[in-house]
Amino acid sequence: MTHVPVLPAATTDAHPGTDPGTDPGAQPELPDLVHFVSHGLRRSWMADLSPFGISPHQWRALHTIVAHDGAPQRQRDVASQLRIAARSAAEVIGQLESEGWITRTPDPSDKRAVLLTATDAGREIEGRVSQMRAQRGSEYFATLGAQDHAELKRLLSLLVEAHPRQAAAGPATDRPAPAGGQAGTA
Repeated sequence: MTHVPVLPAATTDAHPGTDPGTDPGAQPELPDLVHFVSHGLRRSWMADLSPFGISPHQWRALHTIVAHDGAPQRQRDVASQLRIAARSAAEVIGQLESEGWITRTPDPSDKRAVLLTATDAGREIEGRVSQMRAQRGSEYFATLGAQDHAELKRLLSLLVEAHPRQAAAGPATDRPAPAGGQAGTA
């Protein structure tokens, strides 16, 4: 028998019937479960990052740069890997540079491009946060056995691949779509 958690009440008038607490026998729907897990992970992640003085967006960008540190990354390539707009990447990269976690240098092969390299301080903070993140992830997903863990990862990966635009990261995708428009566009 599969255990289904009771989710906290979180309905709105705009979405009647989406509150699994309104009917004691109702099972939460898949989108509700995914939202609940995602929201919980995000809140935990933000609290865990606070002592490091780095935001989730900054860490993701720094992590991407460190992962390719043997070969400096172009700013536009980092934006592409993060699935964010170039202007959003420029803002986050500027923050990383002002913290002393990366350096920006002109690309000798293309004067219009900028190369990003992690500093020692950037590699150190990225390593500490990555270690903490791995530990927290292990703790959070410890209730899953190895087979369930692998299956969940496989299924979520399928959804990300099938819906790359919806899976895009960044604050712009957190906004609902305006009437007649696309989510995250301004």
